Amino acid sequence: MVKKYWEADIKGHIIVAPTLKELANKLMIKPSMIEGVYYRSRLEDKIKIRKVIEEPVWTPPSVKLPNAQGFFEISFD
Repeated sequence: MVKKYWEADIKGHIIVAPTLKELANKLMIKPSMIEGVYYRSRLEDKIKIRKVIEEPVWTPPSVKLPNAQGFFEISFD
């Protein structure tokens, strides 16, 4: 499952929220201000905002060779 959220970096202090509007609420600023920071690079020397998209790492299943009874094992870890 893909995980998406917004992240604000203010002098090394990271604040995370699922939407820009909620991020603005956490920072106690107007949503229009946060959009100006993100889309038009206002105040970029004080605050950096980025959208984070984390995709899960897919690992293929592993197959173990057949044992003495002729059975083999598939692992989906």
